[in-house]
Order: sequence, then C-alpha cells, then structure tokens
Amino acid sequence: MCEGFHHKTDKGTFGNTWRVVLAENEAVIREIGWTTVAEDQGVVGDSAVTISRYTGGGVIASVFGSTADQMIPYLGDAIARDVGWELIFTVGLAQPGRYTLCVAERAHDSPWPALHVELGHRPDQSTVTVLRAESTINVTGGLDELASVIGSAASLFAMLHEGKVAALVAPHVARRLAREGSDKADVKRYLHARGRLPAETWRRSWIRSVVRETEWPAWVTEAARSGDIPAVRDPEDITVVVAGADLEIPQHAYFPSWGHPPCRVTREIRMPADWAERLGE
Repeated sequence: MCEGFHHKTDKGTFGNTWRVVLAENEAVIREIGWTTVAEDQGVVGDSAVTISRYTGGGVIASVFGSTADQMIPYLGDAIARDVGWELIFTVGLAQPGRYTLCVAERAHDSPWPALHVELGHRPDQSTVTVLRAESTINVTGGLDELASVIGSAASLFAMLHEGKVAALVAPHVARRLAREGSDKADVKRYLHARGRLPAETWRRSWIRSVVRETEWPAWVTEAARSGDIPAVRDPEDITVVVAGADLEIPQHAYFPSWGHPPCRVTREIRMPADWAERLGE
C-alpha cells in the first residue's frame, strides 16, 4: 500500500480515492496458471497499470482451505454479508440487490417455458441470467396490480436508460393465466399495454424537471404526446419469470431497472464432471 495524499473532500476520511496501490504477485499467478488483471483486459506482453474506483477496503477473516474450491465459499459468504459503510456509500440507500439479489426460477412446474429455454437454450442446460435490477417491489393481486406498479415513477430510470425490467409472477397466478389461454408473450403484452405512466406525471417528475429535461429516448417523447408512456420500449424488454412458493396467494415482485446499459445476459453454467459426487460429500 502507498500512503500518498488525503483529499480535503474525501467523504470517508480514509483517502482511498487517492492512496490505494496494489501490486499483483505475478510469480504466483504464473505458477497456478491464472491470468493477470491486465491480461483479462486484453493487454498482453506489456507493463500495465489498472485504475478503478473503490469506496473502501476491508479485511475478510476466517478463510480456510488449501484449494480454490475450499476457499471460494468463505469469500463469497463474506462479500454477501458486507454491510459496512462502503456498501452503503456505493449504493446510496443500502440496497444490496445490486450485488446480492438472486432469484431461483420455479421452472419444474411452470405452465410456461423456462426463461433459459425462451432465450434459446436447451431445456437440459443450466444457466444464469443477469439483469440490472434497481430494487425489489412486492405486489399483491393480479396482473392489473402488477401493471399499476410497473406504470409508476419506479420505472423512470428504465425509461430514461432503456432498461430491461423483470416481473416475477406467482405460480398460482401463472397456472390460472395458462388455463385461461395466456402464455408469456400475452402477459408481456398486457403489462406493456397497461403498465404506463401518465405523461403529465413524467413531465413533472424530478428526474425530468431537474436532472434530464431533454435527450430522452424518442419512443418516450413520442408516447408522451399520446398521453401515456410504457415502462419499456417493447414487450420483450419485460422479463417474465414464474417464482415463489406454491401457495394460493397472488404474490408477485417487480424489478425496475437502472438500464445504462440495458443488459440481460444469459450464460450456461458448466458443472465439473464429478459434480454429483461433490454434492454427496
């Protein structure tokens, strides 16, 4: 570590904006067959320095093991439990979903194809899908209640940065909708058509009147002229997933998005060949 200078406006008084310098142990990296940070960024064969912005540095204690497989669970658990000021400062209101929000799809008895199948993967593949969720909003009721939350100020950032939002539908409600003849595409179209923000609410919103009066996406301004604005440009920008307990309770969740970038990335999870044996250990 290198001390350097403390900036007079450094919010945490630690000076981390200015003084953290860390050198990789390249000898060990070569020994274990990993790549350096520079190589991960595409720089090969040259000396390089990588600059990042961090709000702090903490010590992760009680990490045991002599192999990566043994140590990684301890590191992952420590990161997920980080509740220090650094996390609060980074996310603003101590909303840890940006780092730790993880939802398992109820795919085994869903009336509709699983998300990974919908996105082009085989049914037998295991995948993970990453989206930029701003927060979690609990919704009780039917699709109309879910649409009313989607068509609110909660979706303003998704409109501004063209994010891809997500809606978790309760299994009880999904099965009822399927019996009535609705599939996922129907649900997306319904939420897109009904989940709309009144144009006047958008015009008077803080984010438009104070932060960004112009330079909104063209589809937003065009929709505002007709009276109501959808949360996203296209129904396919709404990710619909069946999740939750198998109870006769219409309990859903809405995940508005920061957008910026408007990502929805799915990758296959390739398990080790001896995965079944490891589970039995």
